[in-house]
Amino acid sequence: MKITTYGTRGSIPIARGDSAKYGGNTTSLRIFSDCIPDGTALAVDAGSGFVPLCHGLLGEGIMDIAMIMTHYHHDHTQGFPLSPHPFMPGSNIKVWGPRENGTGPQEVFSAIMKTPFFPMDYAMVRNGITCKPLMHIGTQVLAVHPEGGFSLMGLSPIKLPQATKKATARLLKKKKISTILS
Repeated sequence: MKITTYGTRGSIPIARGDSAKYGGNTTSLRIFSDCIPDGTALAVDAGSGFVPLCHGLLGEGIMDIAMIMTHYHHDHTQGFPLSPHPFMPGSNIKVWGPRENGTGPQEVFSAIMKTPFFPMDYAMVRNGITCKPLMHIGTQVLAVHPEGGFSLMGLSPIKLPQATKKATARLLKKKKISTILS
């Protein structure tokens, strides 16, 4: 697995000389793995770094994006309505994100992409976008397979090797980690 960061800044993107080395965009990552189906990109969050991530995908001819949203602060969503893929016929974006207080990815994108806040309503572009809310954080895993694609599974079918279970129990006891998966 390899990760390319397109944005790691905090709350606001910046453009100044001291940000040239590490970049000035807000959170957006691309994950590379042999497990990801050909022709699909796996992204994490849609901060302002999502814009250059998508432009890079266009250069590769990739129109399908699978995206995991960690949360919905503006610095993790502001690049979504500014990137090309939501507006392009033939693009396919699948988004998994937490549902908190009745709000999941569909509600977030609907709220940030409507007048008077944005010139085009989400309803006009949502045909190529599928939002899948994660209802029970910490109890689900997104499994990725090069032929089978993406599947959301509960933790119960996952069987960890005994050595992993013991090591995890030791770390939990020493408070080195707080959860296994979330």
